[in-house]
Amino acid sequence: MRVATCTVLGLLGFGIASSRAADDAQFAPVQTYKGICEPSGALGVPEGSIDRMFIVANDQDNTLRAYRPNGGGVEMPSGNLNKFLSLHPEDNDDDKADFEAATWLNGKAYWIGSHSRSGKGRLREQRWQFFGMRVSMESDKPTLTPTSQKSYGGLLATIAALDPRLAQKIRLDDPRDEDLTPDNGGFNIEGLTARRWEVDANWVAEPSIQ
Repeated sequence: MRVATCTVLGLLGFGIASSRAADDAQFAPVQTYKGICEPSGALGVPEGSIDRMFIVANDQDNTLRAYRPNGGGVEMPSGNLNKFLSLHPEDNDDDKADFEAATWLNGKAYWIGSHSRSGKGRLREQRWQFFGMRVSMESDKPTLTPTSQKSYGGLLATIAALDPRLAQKIRLDDPRDEDLTPDNGGFNIEGLTARRWEVDANWVAEPSIQ
């Protein structure tokens, strides 16, 4: 098994008030994390924290991994999501969720795949992933539990139905189109966040997939 080593430059001072000067931020020492390269999405654990532990996805396999800010890895067997996603990368190298982002919402951690075509313009249903997970802690180690029996795979069709311009960038009726690769302006998800709005002075969370 290939073991990759990545170096990350840490930045202290998250949550600095916007009125403070940028030079008030302090850089932390460079830390080295082993296990993956090309990290594509991360969450602080527990929700709302930034200095205790974080769970990271990458776009090269279907496993989430946990690390501490000091560079140490944390054992998390439940991070292997091949069974939950019904993907078999050992038999098919294209069976990758291509994770791109994550966010917290109402106590659940949500993860999303890129929903993009391949580099040759082929539709990749393996990347049509969107699901929530609960994160519990036992002996200071995280355990991930999916909140549904399977990942939601209908997001791309829903987005295509919102606007004809989006539909033309997605083209679910065309299994291969080299003009719709991510590099050519095809549809590709690279981020995810939870948004809240105010109704009658009460904060209400946006509806989410259960």
